[in-house]
Amino acid sequence: MGADVLCEDGTWKLYAVDDNPTNSEYYGIDLPPGSTYEETRKAVLDATGWSFEEEFGWAKTDEKGDLIPGTDTEERLLTWLNSPVDRCDLETWGHRECGEYAPGF
Repeated sequence: MGADVLCEDGTWKLYAVDDNPTNSEYYGIDLPPGSTYEETRKAVLDATGWSFEEEFGWAKTDEKGDLIPGTDTEERLLTWLNSPVDRCDLETWGHRECGEYAPGF
């Protein structure tokens, strides 16, 4: 989604955001190639603000909220990062770019 904007100098500029972002794009997680699992996990937790294991989108927890062994893995984390974001979260997609002249872009 996007908007064409007429600039003061008479030129046009396109502002756009992906309407189907991945979790990585949505949370603004940009990792350098070769990042370790620990670095990736820390970047995700820092970006999302998650601190409880039951919040982790890639891992599974039991009824007590404890991680189920084998579900907090690099493979699952990378799959989650590259998966489309949950549609419920898209209501705020682009809010970081909001302004009085370009709401949501």
